[in-house]
Amino acid sequence: MSDALQKVRTRLAWNWDEWNHPLRAMLLVPVFTLLGGLGSILLQTELVHRGYDALPGGLLGAVFSLGGLCLGLVVLALLD
Repeated sequence: MSDALQKVRTRLAWNWDEWNHPLRAMLLVPVFTLLGGLGSILLQTELVHRGYDALPGGLLGAVFSLGGLCLGLVVLALLD
C-alpha cells in the first residue's frame, strides 16, 4: 500500500518531467472519448424509457464525451 501512495505522491509532485507518458495518453484519448459517448448513449436511452427528454442539440453527448476524456486522463495520470 505504501508503494501505491508513494507513486501517487510522485505523480502529484511539481516535477512535470515525470508526470505521465505522453504517447500512452495520446493513444488512450480516443478510447476515453468513445467510452464517454457510450455512457451518454446509455444514459439517454434510460432517460427516454423513464419519460424524460434529453438535452437539445447533443449537449448531453458532448458533456459526457469530454467528461469521460477528462476523467480518464486524470485517472491515467494518477495511476500510471
